[in-house]
Amino acid sequence: MKKGVMIGLIILGIVVVAVGGFLIYDLNKNSFSDNNLGETKTLIHKDFRAVISGEWKESEVGSSTFLYLPPNTDSKDINAEFMLINSAYLGENNNFTLDGLLEQGINASEQIMPDFELLENNEWSNGNLEGKEIKFAGTQEEVKREFTQVFGIKYNSIYSVTYSCPIENCNYYESYNSLVESFEPVEAK
Repeated sequence: MKKGVMIGLIILGIVVVAVGGFLIYDLNKNSFSDNNLGETKTLIHKDFRAVISGEWKESEVGSSTFLYLPPNTDSKDINAEFMLINSAYLGENNNFTLDGLLEQGINASEQIMPDFELLENNEWSNGNLEGKEIKFAGTQEEVKREFTQVFGIKYNSIYSVTYSCPIENCNYYESYNSLVESFEPVEAK
């Protein structure tokens, strides 16, 4: 996957919160079986936990940003489906709201993708995090893509989990849905 795509996706994945932070993570590859996903592993990082199919490959692509690719996928393939998990510390006394972050994200996305289109905007919760679920589409590197993203604020941090695929070639929604249902923010110490 080309660097320009990754930069754009990181900006989208964090809903344009220009807040940094450094992540020290520990990947725990505990395996167990899930009827829908086959072998799974538990991702344990400094500020989140989640369950993902054991065949997905993880790469740290920026501070507090992790890219997950399905099996047999080349990271340079601009048609690759992928998931992206991002977190950023907002500060102790932040005044950010989900609607404000969404508006910033839409404005920035329209700058990055002139054909950006917000398809859905819904409230979302998995019991561990409450937030928004959005679906949007746009072209990156001449590939029309669809994005599904959940994001929320907890522990003075924003968390986002994004799934992206070329339109008409989205094969891993089940894996994404399983990941977001298991996603749990952890208070960084």
